[in-house]
Amino acid sequence: MWLLVIEVVLLVFGTFALSIGEFKVSGKRTVTGAPARIAGFFLLLPLPLTLLAGFGIGLIIAARGQRVQQDDVARLGALLEIGICAISLTLAVLVCLAAPATSDGVPGRSDPARRTAGALPWILGIGGSTALVTATLAAVILISLGNDWMGLPPIVKPLEPSVQPVPFGDSSAQKISLENGFFEARLTFTGKDPVDPSRGRLAKLFLVSLGGQRLYRIQARTKKEESKGTIPTTVRASVLNGGVVNLRPILRQGGLDWYMYAPTDDTYRIVVTAAPNLPEVSFAIAEAAEDDDAYGFEWGPITKPAAQIKLMPVKSIEPYIAAAIAPDSTSAWVTTSEGKLLCYSLPDLDLKGIYDLHKPCHMMAMDRRGKLYAATRREGTSKRATGKKTASPEGQAGPADILVYDTKDLPPKGTLKPQFVFSVDTFVRQLLIAPDDAWLYYLDGTNRKVGRIDLAQLKPAGEVAELNPDTSCMCLTSDGKFLFTADYRELQQIDTNPLQITKTVRTPIQGISGIQATDKGQVFLRASYLDPVLFVVDLGRVPADPNATAGTPRWSSNTFGAFVLSADQGHMFAVTSLALEKTRQTEISALSISERPFVFRAYTCGTCYVCAPVRSMEISRDGSFIFCDCGAIVKVEK
Repeated sequence: MWLLVIEVVLLVFGTFALSIGEFKVSGKRTVTGAPARIAGFFLLLPLPLTLLAGFGIGLIIAARGQRVQQDDVARLGALLEIGICAISLTLAVLVCLAAPATSDGVPGRSDPARRTAGALPWILGIGGSTALVTATLAAVILISLGNDWMGLPPIVKPLEPSVQPVPFGDSSAQKISLENGFFEARLTFTGKDPVDPSRGRLAKLFLVSLGGQRLYRIQARTKKEESKGTIPTTVRASVLNGGVVNLRPILRQGGLDWYMYAPTDDTYRIVVTAAPNLPEVSFAIAEAAEDDDAYGFEWGPITKPAAQIKLMPVKSIEPYIAAAIAPDSTSAWVTTSEGKLLCYSLPDLDLKGIYDLHKPCHMMAMDRRGKLYAATRREGTSKRATGKKTASPEGQAGPADILVYDTKDLPPKGTLKPQFVFSVDTFVRQLLIAPDDAWLYYLDGTNRKVGRIDLAQLKPAGEVAELNPDTSCMCLTSDGKFLFTADYRELQQIDTNPLQITKTVRTPIQGISGIQATDKGQVFLRASYLDPVLFVVDLGRVPADPNATAGTPRWSSNTFGAFVLSADQGHMFAVTSLALEKTRQTEISALSISERPFVFRAYTCGTCYVCAPVRSMEISRDGSFIFCDCGAIVKVEK
């Protein structure tokens, strides 16, 4: 850098002397006329000669098919620059000393000696410039052809003519495997290595079997990179049977790390390319630690995304208050605000029956025996706009009953009367049936407790009364082992055998309004409508300290209102946009759930639109149909 500054300074002084024909040597000596211009010409030479010399060295080496030792070329190039600057400055000074100066040092005044300056400045100018250019050309040729005569290491290494590069392809790849999630090797690039056609550099190829839905950290560094932060190596990856992998470089202290997301269990091709004549390269690949900040990026299946889900609105029925789908997915039951119970056959969606209920209901569930359980407000506990006391299907508050209806062998029409009535003296927020049909769980919306009913004996079978005061939602895992409840900020896990709270988890979420959970302990929470996001809590990562706040990364953005987990726990179906005023369309999306949703966000694999707002959804056990409370029925196909 300092040599460039000197060359620029000489260029400025030389340009000034050459343009005005005046060069001030000292306080009392000023050279004017032709000698001043010759001196200025010498001061102009260092910068262009240096650039031409560098270009000449590179041109000769490239024409000879050789590779450069960069450090040695830089060192000898600096010596050449110093020589050119020193010779040019010396010649300029000699020309000025050989030329006459004004008698009093004031430019422009006549001096008899000026008229008899002689030919010496011209001889020095022409001869010196010729000698300087000749010496520079000689130095360029010597540096380009090698510098063993100086006792220094060679700066160029010719490729061995007998060595034939290996063709680039999987035949030249090295098969490796990760031991304890790690592999490391020292790489040396030679003329025997293949050339990556996409990079034009020497390459090393590796084939490695990796687990799917995992993030891997790849390093390919040299000692120079570790000390200076340069990036002489590059990495790219692909799947052996085709497809590009999502690879993201992240600059770390000491160099560049490459992060690769493997969407599926497969064999992956990793290509490491290097600049010419690199020293030994340290190559390593390892599964990224789960606290690595690279997980903050939105990684998704790029090569083999999750199977696309086709969502198709196939039928529109009257908007309903509550719905229940038979466990065998052969029928669906919905209740309207007028107290009607409608039965639709699946999968043909034909209306098979219309029934008048004993009381309107706001919550329903159904077991394999064909028993329909309906939660209803007691008569005389609410008033509508008419002023008459009646049952409210929405069930805002007050005591309620759980009615049991037998749906086997029903006629197409009629009035249904309950076989049994459970008086729970509370507002029932949710009804959930155990997978083995042994228990019915309900969320007490008034006293904030969970009640359980033995369906074999049709009698109460315990309760959990230690719920948080603001508990508003509940879910049951598909295996029936755990219930989960949530209030404004906390999540509670309830073991169903015995019925008791086993864990309380504090979250940073403000206003939990919905909950779904998998058998693996992954709990999805919906925040309030002010922050339409689905968060996920992994119970395996919950801090041991009950006062500590658990990590709750965002799993899916733009999730408004209803969301429901598929029976196979591989997808979440959610409302991902609100109904617009102009189109009145609501978007429903299928979101793929990875094996580790805590670190990998949702991947949208299907969408559809329905022409009304959706506040609640029910999905059939076989995952074929989704019933929306607006009356839209969506068919699901993989």
